[in-house]
Amino acid sequence: MQKRFRLVITGIAVVTALSACSSEESATNAEATSTTSTSSATAVDGSPVPTSAAADEVAETVEVKDMAFEPATVTIDAGEVVKWEFKDGGVPHAVQGLGDSGMELSSPILKSGSYSHGFATPGTYDYICPLHPEMRATVIVR
Repeated sequence: MQKRFRLVITGIAVVTALSACSSEESATNAEATSTTSTSSATAVDGSPVPTSAAADEVAETVEVKDMAFEPATVTIDAGEVVKWEFKDGGVPHAVQGLGDSGMELSSPILKSGSYSHGFATPGTYDYICPLHPEMRATVIVR
């Protein structure tokens, strides 16, 4: 149990560190080019997660279960939304973008519920679960 607790704490530290690494410019660009929301979700610390209207316009849904993102690759058009549904039996996960284009992608750590993100700019967005870095996937935006 202590090992799992340490892994969760380490994951939270990684998410916090990655969030702090993004520049003010990327934050401004992310606000201008995407919409992020969560719905029916509770963060690991028990706090409710805010909801946005963009969650209603979902083009693709990715299930987070069995320690994987399924499907591992989705393709959408610019302006569409991807929704991640956390269904891994209470195991905490998050969605964290990689690389310059992916840094706008950052969900809270969730055990259940969903997280949605709108993609306005075409490109390839690679992401991982920062708590389980072997969990990798991609959103391709046309």
